[in-house]
Amino acid sequence: MRIPATVAALIFICCPVHADNAMHLKWPDRDADPYPWPKPKSAFDLLNARFEKASRIPLGTAEDVAAICEAIHSNKRQSSPFVKEVRWLSPTVVMASAGTPYFSLSGSDFYYVLTLRGKTWRVLTYYMLAVA
Repeated sequence: MRIPATVAALIFICCPVHADNAMHLKWPDRDADPYPWPKPKSAFDLLNARFEKASRIPLGTAEDVAAICEAIHSNKRQSSPFVKEVRWLSPTVVMASAGTPYFSLSGSDFYYVLTLRGKTWRVLTYYMLAVA
């Protein structure tokens, strides 16, 4: 099946625009560590909506996913975070659901926002969602 030239051109033009829009999303403020809660409280709804609407289908490679997980693991602000799920806002912007293990009575859940800068995935910001 062949794609008409006009459709191919439209895809070529729209895809970079979508990626560019994701790069310019405004992210809510957060409290300081060790409890980086989203501010204001209504920001929880915005974060959850973005995560729910983001693509579960990878828009990058397996190497990208590994690099995203490594960037989260190397974030020294939380101890031993594990990545539950990565969702794609664009090929260069992702949100990841992550957490720290709930050993006995302690643990926490986070959203991480990462961007691809050149060939490196970097944590842009992160938010605490729950703590026990």
